[in-house]
Amino acid sequence: MQRTGRWVSVVWVVAAFICALQGRTVVGADSGASVPAAGKAKYVFLFIGDGMGRYQRAAATAYLRETAKNPDAVLTMDAFPVQGETLTDAAGGGVTDSAAAGTALATGHKTTNKRIAMDASGREDLRTMAERARARGMKIGILSSVSLDHATPACFYAHVPSRNEYAKIAHAAITTPTVDFLGGGGLLGQKQGDGTDLLETAKKQGIILVRTRKALAAVQPGKRVFAFNHRLDKKAALPWVTASKPDDLTLAELTRHGIRLLDNPQGFFIMVEGGKIDWACHSNDLKSAVRETLAFDEAVAVAREFAKARPADTLVVVTADHETGNLRPAKGGAGYRFGSKGHSAQPVPTSALGVGAERFKGKTHLVDISHRLAELMGQSE
Repeated sequence: MQRTGRWVSVVWVVAAFICALQGRTVVGADSGASVPAAGKAKYVFLFIGDGMGRYQRAAATAYLRETAKNPDAVLTMDAFPVQGETLTDAAGGGVTDSAAAGTALATGHKTTNKRIAMDASGREDLRTMAERARARGMKIGILSSVSLDHATPACFYAHVPSRNEYAKIAHAAITTPTVDFLGGGGLLGQKQGDGTDLLETAKKQGIILVRTRKALAAVQPGKRVFAFNHRLDKKAALPWVTASKPDDLTLAELTRHGIRLLDNPQGFFIMVEGGKIDWACHSNDLKSAVRETLAFDEAVAVAREFAKARPADTLVVVTADHETGNLRPAKGGAGYRFGSKGHSAQPVPTSALGVGAERFKGKTHLVDISHRLAELMGQSE
């Protein structure tokens, strides 16, 4: 699916024309396709802990130290050499949802809540870093512990006015060529309004569908792959870590296979979301939030090991789209307590390792994270 600069330009002219007919425009088209220049990040990981604020990390660290019986144990992401603090407000300055935050991270533009890679009006598509990277020949992986058409993963490949349009988002996941490896949960919009089953559509398009560890291990690079666990919950998400079984796929496994399947001379971009951290915090379930955070951190550890082997051209960034539950230390310092069941305006921690990691130090906004990632991948607006 790689294209020369001439054909990428033609594709985007056609896309802009089609969108214009629909009353929409496209922003952020690249002028051409090329391999990232020397000194840029060739292998890029973006980890998004949905709802994971400072104290979600702290609570997970406390649990890790207790269970490991090691008072010095730290999360992999907290051991990264660069640490920063990131603001998450949506367009207009309000508390963000995952759609607006995901759009900010994926496109570098603020938008209003519910928008998926579209501007605040819902009329203008915002081109994503995954789309830009794919046009330049990089391979793309989108992984999540929740459904792959949920807000955060959707922001990297779909463009719809509302995050609730699961059928349209799921259709984009299967029919657009942006993503080479989808992994984790299933698709809430799998069954289309006309009765079409998108898994059957995927098979017809040559996408390899796998649901077990053995089947995933047997897949060879070179094909588009959709790997989802053999059992999913009612929301098409992976089972809770607290209820997982030995044969369930994990984010760490999916990340490892993503690297194996996507590794190529022109590099890759892999987004990994720990989506159930947010769900646990909405329920004020600290135990589940901690366990989901630790499972997410295990996936981060896989990327860290890859970066150790290829330090000259790998970048790993870990952040969150927002904080959920307004988690704080309990009075007296014994444990943590939730202050709400919704999102908060708390800044979230950002950690970075590898090429250009210093760019993520200090105070940033989600759109800054996006712009700096794009720059380090050699992308232009």
